[in-house]
Amino acid sequence: MLLPIVTVLIATAVIWWFSNQLEDAAHSLGQYLRLPASVKGAVLYAIPSSFPEFATAMVAVLWGEKPEFGIGLGTVAGSAVFNILLIPALSVLAATTAIRKSGQEIDSIYISPRVFVRDGLFYLAVVIAFICVVFSGEFKIMYAWLFLGGYVFYVGMLYVDTRRHRESAEESAEEKEEEIMSLGRAITWLVVSMSVLGVACFYLVEATIIISGAIGVNSYVVAVVLTAAATSVPDTLISIAVARKSGEEAEGAIVNAFSSNIFDILICLSVPVLFYGAAIETDYTESGLSVILLAVCTIATLILCKTGNRLTRLEAWILIALYVLFVGAAIFNDQIASCLFRYLP
Repeated sequence: MLLPIVTVLIATAVIWWFSNQLEDAAHSLGQYLRLPASVKGAVLYAIPSSFPEFATAMVAVLWGEKPEFGIGLGTVAGSAVFNILLIPALSVLAATTAIRKSGQEIDSIYISPRVFVRDGLFYLAVVIAFICVVFSGEFKIMYAWLFLGGYVFYVGMLYVDTRRHRESAEESAEEKEEEIMSLGRAITWLVVSMSVLGVACFYLVEATIIISGAIGVNSYVVAVVLTAAATSVPDTLISIAVARKSGEEAEGAIVNAFSSNIFDILICLSVPVLFYGAAIETDYTESGLSVILLAVCTIATLILCKTGNRLTRLEAWILIALYVLFVGAAIFNDQIASCLFRYLP
């Protein structure tokens, strides 16, 4: 039992360190490509930082005698709740703390209506689709292709916004000064960091399976709390770093939460299924409670973001409290699910 716990700690530390390198590389690439802050959050921060979830789902499905899709589902669901609650909350606290140190009294960060519609509402639609797939009883190949198509549509919206940004504004001298590494070095660190994160997640999955068996709970419950938190480290650190740099205009950190989850659900679940080559069963009695709570948490976050088009420090603490409740529900997942779904087929 001691060895898998140590493995989790080491894997988490590796993920943490290489996440910092990932953030620096993504930031530099964003400067070279002249991307608006929201698109940088949705692409260069979200996709690489979501690689741990992708690697975890791939390993869980393709490695071993049978696909452990519950680990992939648990990691994605738990990570999605972690991202949608803790990343906005910690980003607000980090940004406002940085601003206050400069002598200004700011207790919120701005969320533009465009981000709310493009990223927030689109993500809510993705969550609803996710719930429908989980309760359908199996993740079919057709669903995987539909999920991929949904992500292509989302990338198309980002492409349109990028073109508008380049046409309406030129890169400023201040933005050039923010470049922290050469283009070649940034790409190298991006590739190396993602590769190391993939290896770390392999051992994280193995440790999750061992720990779940040792404590007598299913692997899904361990994945939705322990593995999900570990794989969310890159998203969290990148968002906090962005929030500190951007201050009141740190909506890129909030976008990272939405877009990371969009990538997690549409890509990290569909690609393993396509590689597996057949439909994989989804047990809603195991994962149904978490995905329902994910929808509730998403709606709560969207309401708070839309109120005044800002997210305040008080609202950040509300989101943190909601995550504590989610962890409690995950710990008692089997008992709660047996009451909620006892009359379902």
